[in-house]
Amino acid sequence: MLESAGASMITIHGRTYNQAFKGLSNWDPIYELKRNLTIPVIGNGDIKDYNHGISKLGNLDGFMIGRAAIGNPWCFLNRIKFRDPTHNERIDIALEHYYLFRHFKEELIALREFRKYLGNYVAGFKNAKEWRNRLMHCEDEKTFVDYMLKIKHIGPSLTL
Repeated sequence: MLESAGASMITIHGRTYNQAFKGLSNWDPIYELKRNLTIPVIGNGDIKDYNHGISKLGNLDGFMIGRAAIGNPWCFLNRIKFRDPTHNERIDIALEHYYLFRHFKEELIALREFRKYLGNYVAGFKNAKEWRNRLMHCEDEKTFVDYMLKIKHIGPSLTL
């Protein structure tokens, strides 16, 4: 129906509306739909990174990465060709991301809205929970940047 109406591509999520963010995506109906269409079909749902997306591709024309990209821009890289980012690279990119975000938002709004990205940027570091808590409660840019630089200079073995 969509194809005959002129759609030139379709993207479908493998989770139902009622599932919301619970349960796993079911890609079987997406693969089945593609067997019946000639236009490109893109699959979406629970893709963790590029390599995971490639493994789910099947007969589809592409895949999308959603929530896994929040605070994790490296999810788009082929892990076979590119190494994981270093501790310093993660902090540098987080700060660059924040400054780009800040360019479009007032300081307090930027700080508060940027919190959604912080969890993944500092995930896996020693004492990440404590650092994340401090970062989440920053109410001014100077404190936020100072904490990020402190995390960077402390190195991978973070301690408070």
